[in-house]
Amino acid sequence: MYGYLRLETMRMLRDVKFAVISLVSPLLMYLVISNGATGPGRQNTIVFLTVTMAAFGAMGAVLNSGSSGLAEDKGLGWLRQLRLTPLRPRDVVLARGVVILIGALPPILAVQLLGAFSHGVRHTPAQWAAATVALWLGVAPMALLAMAAGYRFRPQIAQACAIVGYVTLSVIGGLWAPASQLPHALQLLSKAIPTGRSAEVALAAATGQAPSLTAIAVLAAWTAAAAGLAVLAYRKGAQSR
Repeated sequence: MYGYLRLETMRMLRDVKFAVISLVSPLLMYLVISNGATGPGRQNTIVFLTVTMAAFGAMGAVLNSGSSGLAEDKGLGWLRQLRLTPLRPRDVVLARGVVILIGALPPILAVQLLGAFSHGVRHTPAQWAAATVALWLGVAPMALLAMAAGYRFRPQIAQACAIVGYVTLSVIGGLWAPASQLPHALQLLSKAIPTGRSAEVALAAATGQAPSLTAIAVLAAWTAAAAGLAVLAYRKGAQSR
């Protein structure tokens, strides 16, 4: 499995286009929205955006790599080749999931650094570290769901799922604006989806507060369910080629 993990990591590192796209979108949105923040609560808004735009960038990275990227591999027959190796389906999914999560780190770090240097966001080293870990682990359910779509669907459908999911989960999850500003029904939905809970845990970490155990439980449940879907989709996707 470690050889496969190394191979996929090198493939990702050579994909310059993916790196640029995953960084440009969250950084531009962060600058546009944060520069429009005014009033006495501006600094709190900036802290909020530093966390949520980092989550937004991380989600974009994993959705793109996990859906379109895997669907293209499937179309090229790469999944069928993997089935000829001794690798078990869960090992393939685990290794590719780790690689996709590695790709989520650059936007997380870039947005937080931009917040620190351009808007004076100040946290203790422990808070920065906790927020980074929370953001990184919090995107795992979306990475696994994207992998399930990539393994199961054709590239065009997988890409469409990624785009729709990116926008929908960002809005309902409260990444562009606080979920409290949404209609009541959507506020309830925000608490049930991984993006809303991931942002909640990361914000708590960034401000030195204890994370909600309910939020952690929701993220854990989504991660477990999405992992099962990804393994099942890999088996079916590999058999179809």
